[in-house]
Amino acid sequence: GNWYHFNTGSILWRASAEEMNRVYDLTKDDTFMKRFQSDQIFLNTVYPDRTDVQKNELMSEKGLESNKDDWGEVVNLPWGYNAQTHVEVQLPEFWDKHLSDVKIFHFTEKKGWQCPERYGSPPSNEEMPLAKDCNNKIPLCFCREAYRWYDSLKLASEMAESATKA
Repeated sequence: GNWYHFNTGSILWRASAEEMNRVYDLTKDDTFMKRFQSDQIFLNTVYPDRTDVQKNELMSEKGLESNKDDWGEVVNLPWGYNAQTHVEVQLPEFWDKHLSDVKIFHFTEKKGWQCPERYGSPPSNEEMPLAKDCNNKIPLCFCREAYRWYDSLKLASEMAESATKA
């Protein structure tokens, strides 16, 4: 689909020093910052070109092959760089088809730490609730990939502990 706003589950920002300073200065302005409840609203305000439907349609149709002047302020990252975990429930066939392409999981309905602690592998299909029955109150709903979050946390903790002993 086409989205005309930022979703910053993952973002690669390669800005000039001048642009970084401009945005950083905006964050120091309390009257400006009080308007925002999230990073996404902030970025959609700071970069209004993202809502330029014509530029976004050109970018979506042609991807990186489109003319850079048509990009507005952003370049589309493939779905695998912002794989939103609610898709595992809402579009399970799409999820299964594209799971091998995922580079970055974006835990949307539930964050990894809100899921049951599990390591090494996902719950089996038999353990998972049916998609039509899923909601945030059922522990495993939206949590199939949370084991990856726990595995990463464990690895990071071990690396930090090892580094502090060295």
